[in-house]
Amino acid sequence: MILWITLSSVLTLFLFLLTRWIGVSFRGNEAGLAVSVSFSRLRFTVYPRASAGKEVKEEKGEVEGKEKEEQKSKENIRNAIEWLRLASDFARLLKDALNFLRKYGRIAKLNLTGSVGTGDPYLTGTFFGLIETVKGILKQALPTAGIDVQPEFGEKRLDLDGAFSLEIRLIHLVFLLMFTLWNLPKRKVWRLVRNS
Repeated sequence: MILWITLSSVLTLFLFLLTRWIGVSFRGNEAGLAVSVSFSRLRFTVYPRASAGKEVKEEKGEVEGKEKEEQKSKENIRNAIEWLRLASDFARLLKDALNFLRKYGRIAKLNLTGSVGTGDPYLTGTFFGLIETVKGILKQALPTAGIDVQPEFGEKRLDLDGAFSLEIRLIHLVFLLMFTLWNLPKRKVWRLVRNS
């Protein structure tokens, strides 16, 4: 009898917690990303840690260093292009996730400003086109979203400052995560992560 009362109490508590709202807030800038999660009356915030130090490169011959640097740069460009080929799958997934969030959650704020440059004008232009596509999807799903990212074609640069906060019930968050993982092109992503 006590076992059944305990199990029913735990099940009731679990169902109660599943219907509670969770607030998730991301705030990022040059220093890093700060994530805040609020559940019921509890609030947890994770702040970025300062980097321990920069890597120290060993001195090598100039010719070897340049060849390896060029080869690494070509591999990075090849991997970036493969990631961009997956952009249509991710854009569709993002659009579906935003529609789900708009239906079952509350998106309080979405702001992103700054500039992005990869060092290669072709890759920067392609990446900026992808950002503009995502911006169009977000503007359609969230008219209050503010995205102002500018391309830097001449230099390597990543200077972004943004904030994103939403509220969603725990049960809907579980469904959203299951939906996202189910529709993710897992084999392609795994192959690209392994090659990176």
